[in-house]
Amino acid sequence: PTQASIRDLRGLGLTPDLIACRCEKTGLDEGIQSKISMFCHVQPNQVLAVRDCSSVYHVPELLKDQGLVDFLWKRLNIEQTINITEPLKLKGRDMWNKWNQLTSAQERLHDTVTIVLVGKYTNLQDSYASVVKALEHASLNCRKKLIMKWVEASDLEPETRSANPVKYHEAWQDLCSAQGILVPGGFGNRGVEGKIAAAKWAREQKVPYLGICLGLQIAVIEFARNVCGMADANSIELDENTNTPVVVYMPEISKTHLGGTMRLGARPTEFQAGTENSTIRKLYGGGSTVLERHRHRYEINPELIDGSHPGRLWGSSEPLGIFHLTAQAAVSSSSKDADLNQQKALDPSDSSTDQLPARESAHLGVASQAQCHFGSRLSTRLLPGTQQQQHEAQATIARPKRTQDVVPPTPGGPLHSSAPSAASPSVSRITPITKHRQPQRGDRHGHLSHDQPHRHQAPPGSNHWPAPPRRTPALFFLFGGLLTAGAFGYFGSSNKSSHDPVTWTDLWVQLQNELSKARAELTQNSFTQTSSSAPSPFADPSARSFSPNPADSPLSHSRFEKQLKMLTPDQVEQRLAQNERSFRVLTKEQEARKDKERQDLILGYCINQVASNNPIEDDLSRHVVRGKDGSIEKIFFGIFDGHGGWCCSQKVAQELAPTVATELEQVKDTHDVMAVMEAIENGFLKLDDKIVNETVQKVLEFPSRPLACSSLLPAISGSCALLAYVDTKEKDLYVACTGDSRAVLGVCEPSATDKGGHSWKAVPLSFDQTGRNRWEVRRLQEEHPGEENTVVMRGRVLGGLEPTRAFGDARYKWSKEVQERVFQLFPTYRQPHRNYFTPPYVTAKPVVKHHKIRAEDRFLVMATDGLWDKLTSDEVIQLVGDLLDGKTGQEKMVLDRDELKSIKEKVKAIKGVITGKKEDQNEEEEELTPANLPPKGPASQIRQFTFKDPSNASTHLVRNALGGGDDDKLAATLSIPSPMSRVYRDDITITVIFFGHQDTKIALSNAQDSDGFVEI
Repeated sequence: PTQASIRDLRGLGLTPDLIACRCEKTGLDEGIQSKISMFCHVQPNQVLAVRDCSSVYHVPELLKDQGLVDFLWKRLNIEQTINITEPLKLKGRDMWNKWNQLTSAQERLHDTVTIVLVGKYTNLQDSYASVVKALEHASLNCRKKLIMKWVEASDLEPETRSANPVKYHEAWQDLCSAQGILVPGGFGNRGVEGKIAAAKWAREQKVPYLGICLGLQIAVIEFARNVCGMADANSIELDENTNTPVVVYMPEISKTHLGGTMRLGARPTEFQAGTENSTIRKLYGGGSTVLERHRHRYEINPELIDGSHPGRLWGSSEPLGIFHLTAQAAVSSSSKDADLNQQKALDPSDSSTDQLPARESAHLGVASQAQCHFGSRLSTRLLPGTQQQQHEAQATIARPKRTQDVVPPTPGGPLHSSAPSAASPSVSRITPITKHRQPQRGDRHGHLSHDQPHRHQAPPGSNHWPAPPRRTPALFFLFGGLLTAGAFGYFGSSNKSSHDPVTWTDLWVQLQNELSKARAELTQNSFTQTSSSAPSPFADPSARSFSPNPADSPLSHSRFEKQLKMLTPDQVEQRLAQNERSFRVLTKEQEARKDKERQDLILGYCINQVASNNPIEDDLSRHVVRGKDGSIEKIFFGIFDGHGGWCCSQKVAQELAPTVATELEQVKDTHDVMAVMEAIENGFLKLDDKIVNETVQKVLEFPSRPLACSSLLPAISGSCALLAYVDTKEKDLYVACTGDSRAVLGVCEPSATDKGGHSWKAVPLSFDQTGRNRWEVRRLQEEHPGEENTVVMRGRVLGGLEPTRAFGDARYKWSKEVQERVFQLFPTYRQPHRNYFTPPYVTAKPVVKHHKIRAEDRFLVMATDGLWDKLTSDEVIQLVGDLLDGKTGQEKMVLDRDELKSIKEKVKAIKGVITGKKEDQNEEEEELTPANLPPKGPASQIRQFTFKDPSNASTHLVRNALGGGDDDKLAATLSIPSPMSRVYRDDITITVIFFGHQDTKIALSNAQDSDGFVEI
């Protein structure tokens, strides 16, 4: 068919330049490609294989790997027709690098966000292509995997329930699983009631809602009907004869003389004074005026907002708008509640505010949630109060020259069953709002608190949720007593009465049940349901909640009733394999090159990541610099362990290797090892200076809270960095370490006991730079004289930060003056340490080691401290070596830390006599813990290693670090969710690189032919 099609095209005078062949995942066979080339009279490089990809973002990489860019460059004669300057080339490379980073990050996403789109054209999903692409890009930027669910709006309506109950319940089940609901634009009345039902469910369940065009009208109609009591509220677009139009035509726009495109042009829209902290204003960039392009001719009825209508339904003594006035409507049905609120307004400091009726509290929560619904043509004004209250007030957009003085509400109007004073409603209804919001279970957007890796907190400028009330010490004492008694009673009785062996899983599960019972007894008075008989959730599906977080579900009594479920064996395997990947550096195209020996320096590598934090704070990178002939000249592998969030580790992963490569270009003699090491150090320091100092200078020069939020996060958080640089021409390996990640070389040596056999030796190429390292402590004490007793406390810098070298961590680098100025823009930024006198206390300067790659050097293991907290360097090298030797099954090993320490001391003493080095000159120790600090890990334990992952050495190491051959322990360790999992394990990121001429068929059996590098 291909040959016949090309023949017909040639008969029409059309000669193809490229032939794109659709195929399966395996691509085109060389024989088929040659056949198509021969019979269609084109060159082989003009036949492209367009195979299936996991994402459309991989298609440009697929085409580039097949030489499409080079072909187009020559075919279009671009070099002769366009003057491409060096800056333009650099810009192009930068764009391509960003694209590769985007696709690489997309493959490693594991946290999901579920968005439900409620529309009337869901059977034709291309109708919403622009909306879906916007959501995809937003989810990538937030490091989330997007799950889209499509719900036909009419399926949510009661008519469908009687006509097709299955479809009705399926639609509601999909809706109730949403973490966010989007109602896009549309025309006509079909499905409108279903969209209104979806908006109502989102408001009541406090699920984020975004309405676009018609979706905004739906939110206004729903709010007016169900909160403000306007049962017949509607939009003129949907019903021109409605008696209560809440959405009307814009009076300044003609209904008939503007054509059919509906693009009515950009219109200036101004923000009112006092809206500097508005969320909507920040989304528009923070300016005072923006240009909005209105596709339609409708707006929210201004008469219902500012109170100028004779039969006004909303009004206030201040131009507060619909949000706060909704709170008035919510509490107006009871004169007692209204009087109580009036009392709170007159005395906001009255402690009895905390005892407002539950119904009022719920309605006020609804009023605050309404801010998610409305984003246009409404106005709010900040009330006098605390800074926290001012941050919570959400200001929105109002058109210029349309604002009017608002008439105070008339006593006895539709919103007032009683007659409070004219000045009190605005204050009395807004004051309690901040006191009755329920704290969320963590922060869903993924930002973590800085310098405190395990505590969630909201970013600057967002709503600050009040802290939950502190329980009394007696409650903690009672809980501890019940827990201790239950544990002793359980274990004592089980050991005495049971004749069968109790598995680790049974003990763990039963202990969790005991904990749940004890917690339920302590909290039953506070969290017991008031109603005796709860309605069936299937009676009204809209009342159900399928929230992934049980604490967010209305059917859950409290966060203490969470049950931890053990992962099944299949789920364990899926979790371990979720982020594993392996690559061959020597592809088929490279085998044909002349310099084959140089290409064989690195055969391939494998990677894996297992998260403990959510999202994971670790990151990794692999970059390459190619010569003019396409051969590999420089390779960079990076491992980055973030703390206080992922912002810094992500930025360093993206920019460190290109920065170091730029510095290496300045080295004239690559044989000069010291010059190369100095260039690597300069690259580290320049990037850290850019992150920490250049950014804050721009922020302080142009103070802006949105700019501070987006720019300072990498500086305030921090990251360790481990970079391996391989010079393929000189066969040099440089390892630069900043922090406590570690690189260990696996060396294959002839066995001294087994003739013809071999043994595996671990050669450390970095050492942990923490407050446990006595050489690092000595360095800090020398750099900060007079602070010897405070510069390192409890093994941490100033008692807070464990690594002594790191990127970011501006809290340990900025001066006090700079930190105080940043605190004004960044209210959540922590104050400087008490003993903060002579900054900087932390540096990003790496310790660089050089190693000439030899034939016996077989592999390099690079990993964050999450691995080294569980396994020693010797164990890691032996595990990978045994895997390469084809070992299978399981083996047990007894680890005695004290015995190992004594053996190492003897070996070190003998080595010192032979080499002549002093004891303090040896930096190859693994554990450098001072005498006054406890060592990491248990003193002794029985290890049970297993060999189940021959195709990926990184997964093999992760499995043995978290449980090994003990399947129950492995499943239990992986079952603990974040942030509780940080007590038991850290994020683990591993890269294993294979060197030289060796048999790696087992370790790279599932490797991709692509090398996976990002080109610099």
